Amino acid sequence: MNLLRFNKEKIYVPLDYETCNLNLVLESMQAPWQLGWEVYKGESILESHEDWIWWDDLNSKMGEEAARITGFDYYLYKSKAKPALPIWENVNKHINNPNAIIISANGINFDTYIHGIYAKLLGIKPDYSWAARHYDIQTVHKAKFLGYSIPPIGGDEWIFFNIKMSEIRQKGLKSSLKHLCETLGIPYDEERHHKNALYDVELTMHCFLKQIKTIDIYEQ
Repeated sequence: MNLLRFNKEKIYVPLDYETCNLNLVLESMQAPWQLGWEVYKGESILESHEDWIWWDDLNSKMGEEAARITGFDYYLYKSKAKPALPIWENVNKHINNPNAIIISANGINFDTYIHGIYAKLLGIKPDYSWAARHYDIQTVHKAKFLGYSIPPIGGDEWIFFNIKMSEIRQKGLKSSLKHLCETLGIPYDEERHHKNALYDVELTMHCFLKQIKTIDIYEQ
C-alpha cells in the first residue's frame, strides 16, 4: 500500500455539480446544469473546467429553492451552456481513468447520484465502478473526528466506509465544506459557495490536500 501524501504522480479529479432540484428522488425533475471539475497530477493542476450543460427543458425543471441557492439565471445559462454529450464524454474519460482518484465534498450523498442522472438523461447506463476510487472529504473528516479507522482507497472496504460515514448524524459533528475550510484555515467566501461550481471544486481540492498531509490515507 502507498501513502497518498508521498505520491506526487497521482492523478486527482475533483468535481462538483450544480443541479435544478434539491430532491434527488424526483429524477424526472432533476438535471445537472453546471459542472466544475479539474485534473491534478499530485499538487499540480493540469486542467480546469466550468461546464454549463444545456437541456431544452431545464427552465421548467428548475426549483425555486435550488435557483436561489445557486443563483441561477436562465439568460446567463442560455448564453453559456453547451451540448450535454461532449461535456459528459470529456469528464467521464477522466472519471473512468483507473489511476485517478475522484474527489468531492458530500459526493457520496449528492454528486454520485447526479452523475448517474446525467448519464440517464443521455440514454447511457450509469456506471458507478469509480466508487472505489471516490474520496469524499466530508466522510474522511467525520472518521477523523469520531476516531474511526480509515481503510485504504480502492476496494469494497473503502466503499462501505464511505457509505457508513455519510449516514452518521450526531450532535456536535460538523462536516460542511464551510466548516472544513474554517477548520483547515482555507479562505472561504459564502457568496461564491454553491453559485460557482468551479469555486467549490477549488475549495474541495484545497481541503483534500491538507487532509492527506495530516491523515494517513493509503491506496491499495
